[in-house]
Amino acid sequence: MTSDEDPDASAVDPAKLRRFAIGVGSIMLVFVAAGGTQADNNFTIETLKISLSRPSILLWLVPIVSLYAALRYWWYGIQIPMTRTKIRKYLRHTRSLLIIKTYEEVYRTQLKQEGRASVYLPAHQELETKVPPGLTPFRFIVFTDSATKPDEIYMLQLCRNRINAYFPGITAMDFAVDETQDHLVWASPSKLRFSTRVRVFLENCDVWLPISLNSVGVLAYLLYVSKCY
Repeated sequence: MTSDEDPDASAVDPAKLRRFAIGVGSIMLVFVAAGGTQADNNFTIETLKISLSRPSILLWLVPIVSLYAALRYWWYGIQIPMTRTKIRKYLRHTRSLLIIKTYEEVYRTQLKQEGRASVYLPAHQELETKVPPGLTPFRFIVFTDSATKPDEIYMLQLCRNRINAYFPGITAMDFAVDETQDHLVWASPSKLRFSTRVRVFLENCDVWLPISLNSVGVLAYLLYVSKCY
C-alpha cells in the first residue's frame, strides 16, 4: 500500500469481490441459457443425503446474491477506493498538472523554510484544493530537475511520462499549457487520440464488467422466470 492510499480501503479486497460477482453473474446467465427448471420436485443429493421438496427457493437466492455481489463490488471496488477512472477524470480538468522548474528537494525545502513567502505557495495551495481526496499534491507535480530553464516540449514530455499509465499513447502534443511563469507551468491533457480513447473505454468496460454482467443476468433471469409461470 502506498502513502497515497486509504488504509481502510485495503480491508476489503476488490479483486476478490470482482471474481465473486463475475462468478455469480455467469452462473445465472448459464442457468437461463441452459433452460434451467424451477419446478418444486422432490429430489435427493445422493452424496450428501439431502432431500428438498422446494428446490426453487434455492434458485431464487441466485439473483439476490447476484445483486448483493454487484452492489458490494460497486461500493468497495469503485466508490470507496481511489480508482484510475477518478484520477483520469481529475487530470482532464484544466490546470491539473503543475510543472516546477527546479529540483524536488529545492521545492520542498523552500516551501518549508520560506512558508508564506515562497513563490511556490499559491500554486501549491491551489493544487492542494483540487486533487482527489486521499492523494497528495506531489502526485500531480512534475519537476524538471534542472537549474536551467527547460523548453516547453521537454516539460510536456515529462507530463506525458507521468500520466501515460492513465492515458496510454498520449503524447507531448496532446497537452495544453494554461499558464506559464518563470518558476512554474500549469498544464493538462487537452485532447486524446482515438487509440487512447479506445483503450480507456475498454479499461472502463472491464472495471464495470461485474456490475454489467450481474445486471444483465438478473434481467434475463426475471424475464425467463416470467415466461415459465
